[in-house]
Amino acid sequence: VEQLADPRRRFALSPEEFRRLNPNTLTCPVFRSTRDAELTKKLYRAAPVLIDDARPDGNPWGIRFMAMLHMSNDSHLFADAPGAGRLPLYEGKMVQAYDHRAASVEVNTANIVRAGQPKSTLLSEHRNPSFSVRPQSWIDRKEVNDRLGDWRSAWMIAFKSVTSPSNERTFIASLVPECGLANSLIGILPLVNDISRVACLFANLNAIAFDYVARNKVGGVNLNFF
Repeated sequence: VEQLADPRRRFALSPEEFRRLNPNTLTCPVFRSTRDAELTKKLYRAAPVLIDDARPDGNPWGIRFMAMLHMSNDSHLFADAPGAGRLPLYEGKMVQAYDHRAASVEVNTANIVRAGQPKSTLLSEHRNPSFSVRPQSWIDRKEVNDRLGDWRSAWMIAFKSVTSPSNERTFIASLVPECGLANSLIGILPLVNDISRVACLFANLNAIAFDYVARNKVGGVNLNFF
């Protein structure tokens, strides 16, 4: 309550600013200071939201978000070993910003709650262009293709769906190869033909300025695409 008396902690948002900052949900960002609020409002005056559902031209990137597979509900679809027609099942712990080979998953059956633990990729492994990380599970390629629909590229942008404003980075995105995505990764499928624009989008998702805004707008540990 004492923070109400601190002018550095108080900020005001007009109805128009609510619509500019969060036009799809009209929710209030979790600003921690007046300075954060004012700087974020300035950023949104310079650039609109990624997708504005209220406008007919509100999705210029043609983006579709993909929550593909749930580790519990879809576990009957997973295989414990690679095989013909199977793709790796990527989890959030396997990627970092710009790095789809950040860690393999090692299974320790002694850990009842979290049997799969990340094993960080060594520098020598990163230097080997043929090195691939090993997932905990694999999934049938047809199952993945059925869920992707008309997406036929052999890559996706994916971001970690579990985060925290106190982490070093709040929003972490990576390009991942053809694979299944566990629920700890959300896919971003931009339907644009210009690959240079896709590269710009990917770079902006990992930019410090974007991460600053994400940090101000995430109130918990779940980074949802809405």
